[in-house]
Amino acid sequence: MRLLLLLSLLLFLVFASSLTLNSSSSVVETIYYNGTVVIRTYNQSEVYLPLQNISKLQSSSTLLFRNGYVVLKNPSSVIIYESKIDGVIKVLQPYNSTICIILPYESRLLYLYPAPQASTITQNGLLNLTFYGSNLTVVFSPPPYTAHPTSTANNSNNLLIILIILLVISTISTGTLVYLFISNLRKKVPEERIEETEVVIDTNKLDDRDKVVLEAIRQGADTLAKISRMTGLPRTTAYRRVKKLVSLGYVEEIRERNKIRYIANKNVGENDSNI
Repeated sequence: MRLLLLLSLLLFLVFASSLTLNSSSSVVETIYYNGTVVIRTYNQSEVYLPLQNISKLQSSSTLLFRNGYVVLKNPSSVIIYESKIDGVIKVLQPYNSTICIILPYESRLLYLYPAPQASTITQNGLLNLTFYGSNLTVVFSPPPYTAHPTSTANNSNNLLIILIILLVISTISTGTLVYLFISNLRKKVPEERIEETEVVIDTNKLDDRDKVVLEAIRQGADTLAKISRMTGLPRTTAYRRVKKLVSLGYVEEIRERNKIRYIANKNVGENDSNI
């Protein structure tokens, strides 16, 4: 009888643990210094928008507003919108989440509460302050447009050292550098052209990701890097969506000096029922 009770208790604990794992959910909020907010939800259908004064709201899932929350049809989605910051980011929400504040690297932090769990430099040279909680305040001053004289002098010295090193290297290996330069000129092909044969258009109807990419292009994201950063989609996924939009006529592809830009076609899609 005692053994039976122990087995029953063990089965109950295993079942409760599986329920906890299956019901886990999280929200990751990224707030940029220019007012762009990107929210990624994982198994959570109700989301609180951390910043108000909302404009240009877009989502990879169908949504509706209810009592200050956004209710998502797909609990794992991406929400993007614009807000007005003016040097002050204040978040007060009813649940804990991971919050990433993205600022220019040379910004002055005037007030910060609480202390971030981590601070890193992104590949684009921006400062990423990572918090976990429901309440934070960041007051910052963006970097000035004019450089400080001391900073200018230091940059000049660094540039002189770099030029001397480059001169020594070019003197030693001039022939090799010329050969590589000519080879690169002949073989230089944009990344988009190499991947072009891999794109297959499955349907003429736009899905949620297509619409998010199209909205990002309309807001000024004119390269794959900007589109991927604004939408939160992987670069390869963003590329396939962009090529689909180009094929359907929603986006124009402009090639300039081995560079490719994308702009929204104003004559197509404004009144399209697919959008």
